[in-house]
Amino acid sequence: MTPTRIIGIDPGTHTGIADWDATTQKFIQVLTLPVHRALAYVQDVTLHNAPCPPVIFEDARQRTWFGHNVGRERLQGAGAAKRDATIWADFLEDREIPHIARKPSAGSTGWDSGKFRHITKWDGRTSEHARDAGVLVYGLTVGEIASVIRSWSLSRAHPPAHTSARR
Repeated sequence: MTPTRIIGIDPGTHTGIADWDATTQKFIQVLTLPVHRALAYVQDVTLHNAPCPPVIFEDARQRTWFGHNVGRERLQGAGAAKRDATIWADFLEDREIPHIARKPSAGSTGWDSGKFRHITKWDGRTSEHARDAGVLVYGLTVGEIASVIRSWSLSRAHPPAHTSARR
């Protein structure tokens, strides 16, 4: 049986979460939480819903562009974003929660509240982080959720040839 829910995560100190229902094509929740509460939210949703909803999170480790004027503060911020992505990857993997790490891409972030409300019909208050999480999962169908799970299952069955530093 394929889950009908999927969770989008925009990692950070202020973590964006979007809980999407593919059957109704509506958000269940769009919010921003401190990272420890975001981890607890995902654990609670995945433990109490069968089958387990998968997660898509933005993975700053895959970012290949940084723009102009890359100063020290920006590089420190990039390092923190990469650390947060690693925390989420480890958390999801340790709990065997199906997940996909998505590369940040131009146009998939930074929607203002008006655009987000108009396109998604979500009337609640949102932060930039919550909207970025919402964009990751908005409009996904049950078939696309099944594809996320298949991709995750295949990645576990055929891990990369290189060895991981993490044991």
